[in-house]
Amino acid sequence: MGNLRVLAFVVGTALLAAPICAQAGMAVDFADPTTDATNGSWSRGWAFTVNEAVEVLALGFYDDQKNGLTESHEIGIFDSNQQLIVSGIVTPNDPLQSWWRWTNVTATLLVPGQGYQIAAVTGSENYTWDPTGFVTDSRINYLLDSYYAPNNGTLTYPNESNSTIAFFGPNFSMESVATIPAPGALLLLVPGLGSVLGLRKRLA
Repeated sequence: MGNLRVLAFVVGTALLAAPICAQAGMAVDFADPTTDATNGSWSRGWAFTVNEAVEVLALGFYDDQKNGLTESHEIGIFDSNQQLIVSGIVTPNDPLQSWWRWTNVTATLLVPGQGYQIAAVTGSENYTWDPTGFVTDSRINYLLDSYYAPNNGTLTYPNESNSTIAFFGPNFSMESVATIPAPGALLLLVPGLGSVLGLRKRLA
């Protein structure tokens, strides 16, 4: 009976071995914009790294008047290999939080040690730069470069840069990811547990 209780503990732990998410928040925010303008359609955005594993849950596009966008905007995050790993389209009347309208995306993992760039197709919409009261979430490292590339309405990797507080443009919402040890690791923590499981298998 004691062995069965141990087995039940292991099975229960295995069911919990998926990531646990907590503490949702925006990557960047600011108190007020300064200059709102547009000079044609670009893929514009900014670069960052993460201090811990996070999952991207939503992508946002800047709404300068907070009164609805004039068009839809494709937004995406690229990894250091210039591969698009998550993308979505923000529509004119998507929900507003702070200065951005948001669309949900498939949860996508970002990990420390990797560089990322977020970019959005600006179209004819205004974007802003050098906003006041600029803050970042403590889980990311904002890199002081604005990245851009001309486009014809399709999101492309922004490979040109200039050092400034980035053009906004795009933003993302994330949650922290914490993992519970995999079941295999528990065999190392509980002496004799491997033998118990082997015995249970033979009895079955």
